[in-house]
Amino acid sequence: MTWHLISEKVNVKVAPKLGWEVQVIRVFLVLVLSCLSAAAADGDKAWQVLEKNCLGCHGTANPAGLDLHYREAILKGGKHGPAAVPGNADGSLLYRAAAHDGALKMPPGSKAPLPEQELAVLRQWINDGLAAPSKANVSAHWAFQPVKAVTPPEDASGWSWNGVDRFIQAKLHEKGLPPVAVADRRTLIRRAYFDLIGLAPTPEEVTSFVADSSPDAYPKLVDRLLSSPRYGERWGRHWMDVVHYADTAGDNADYPVPEARLYRDYIIDSFNKDKPFNEFVQEQLAGDILAKQGPPEKYAER
Repeated sequence: MTWHLISEKVNVKVAPKLGWEVQVIRVFLVLVLSCLSAAAADGDKAWQVLEKNCLGCHGTANPAGLDLHYREAILKGGKHGPAAVPGNADGSLLYRAAAHDGALKMPPGSKAPLPEQELAVLRQWINDGLAAPSKANVSAHWAFQPVKAVTPPEDASGWSWNGVDRFIQAKLHEKGLPPVAVADRRTLIRRAYFDLIGLAPTPEEVTSFVADSSPDAYPKLVDRLLSSPRYGERWGRHWMDVVHYADTAGDNADYPVPEARLYRDYIIDSFNKDKPFNEFVQEQLAGDILAKQGPPEKYAER
């Protein structure tokens, strides 16, 4: 599921294989909820107005019968007809509803039209042709692209020791920051232990690593920590925090739930078995369906 690489030269951690850092987990969850309104991230003022006032109801789930995420859907409209007419804001239901011009007034429950500044943005956007993401553009978002090999940037300074270092050095150079000093071996082993399993190495383990001058001493250390049961316990905790896992029912009674440990153990085992990220997320969202589909030996796990 992941491969952490602790740089020997800077105090960072990266996940070049699948990016299973807790930050990336959170980014993934945000993307699931908001990737279809990616145009807002490009500074599209009209899309920001829609995202603020409209997409909560008129989103992909279509609870209000109208999807405003795509240009095609806006032109198709809902039960009242097309939501907007490119080049004609005054004749567009979307603009008129936001301006409270007519029987339909949006957002629901609003006692006044949108602020003049936001209305002006919508008006200009529609009159200029209704530029909005299409389904094709959204599917082209970087989060939906297949994983591919990327060539690390060149490092003219000679500071980098490997491809990961070259990415780090390029970003440092872009920000005008100098790299930190090379970590000594005592610092390096402590870094690896705390990052991968959340525990400190014993004095004997530190002494052994410091004395080991073989070129593969560090890769062997990382492999050993990744294969430790403590690895899944350490990194599974982050996912359990995201989904608000608890051993008890919560609320007023807060009584123990003995079966909760099964989910906890499933999370830990998934990390320790290096389960593919996409399979892991699918099981979180549709485990009951997957279990019925088989195979029988994975029924309980799913």
